[in-house]
Amino acid sequence: LEDWAFVLLRYVSVPRVGLFGSAWMMYRLATDSFAKARRVTRLRGSGFVIERTAPGWIHTDGEPRETDARLEIFLKPLSLRIMAPAAT
Repeated sequence: LEDWAFVLLRYVSVPRVGLFGSAWMMYRLATDSFAKARRVTRLRGSGFVIERTAPGWIHTDGEPRETDARLEIFLKPLSLRIMAPAAT
């Protein structure tokens, strides 16, 4: 198989939290214990279908945006072209 066949998406779902909950999440991030936080869902896969009860906001790579209630997220192998100078 090609190298790209082993690349997976990471899906992390964080519940809504209040002021104290967000402080606790920041502590978890700072102490590298975020994966142990309850109610945080972490998955890996080549694609995801997320169905919510209503449209809403999401963060993708830290960028907030409004989306539909149904999200279909999949990898597109070999779709990113990277140009680099030739080795000398």
